[in-house]
This record gives sequence, C-alpha cells and structure tokens, in this order.
Amino acid sequence: MVCEATSLLARVESLMQESEKIAAAAKLEKNWPAATSALREARGCLELLGKLRGELQQPGALHLHKHAHIHPAAQPRNEAEIELEIARHVAAATANFDAQEIIRLKGLLEVATPQSIA
Repeated sequence: MVCEATSLLARVESLMQESEKIAAAAKLEKNWPAATSALREARGCLELLGKLRGELQQPGALHLHKHAHIHPAAQPRNEAEIELEIARHVAAATANFDAQEIIRLKGLLEVATPQSIA
C-alpha cells in the first residue's frame, strides 16, 4: 500500500511538472489559452497532491486519526490487574472518586439512556 501511494504521488508530481513545462512553453509562444489550460492542470495536480498528503482538508469532511499505545510489559495479566487498571481509569475520570463528579456523570448517563440504568 505504501509503495502504491508513493507511486501515485510520484505520478501526480510528474504530471504537475509536465503541466508546468507546457505552460512555460505556451507563455513563450504567447498562446494564452494553452498556457491557461496547462496552469489549470498544474493547479489540479497541486490540489490532488495536497489531498493525498493530507495537507488540504475538504470543507465539511470528517478527518479521523487512530493510534494505539501498546506496551506489552504493562498489559494486565490477570483479573486483579485488570480491575486495578479499571479503578485507575475511573479515578482519573471522576477526579479521584469525587462523589459530586460521580453523581454528575451518573446523571448524564441517566439522561442519555434512561432505560439502561437499573
């Protein structure tokens, strides 16, 4: 996949360079329609390169990035370690088990999903 992306980038860059050469030659000949057309193609190539490289965002488009931190030595190995990890996350999410924060979060959950709270 990386090889394909690199190949595509190289091809678009090559097209852009060729369009720029055509535009330069057309300008020398004062062939303004040809120069304008070649510049338009070069602009299209630049836009495509920007999108392929992630440098341009389309209006209204959603851009997600996913990453994971995996530390094999730090992974819980048994149920006690799993529960301890859960407790750490709950403590972080509730300002160290602050009662008011727990009540606030419970209220949010009840409003969002009233049928799922017993």
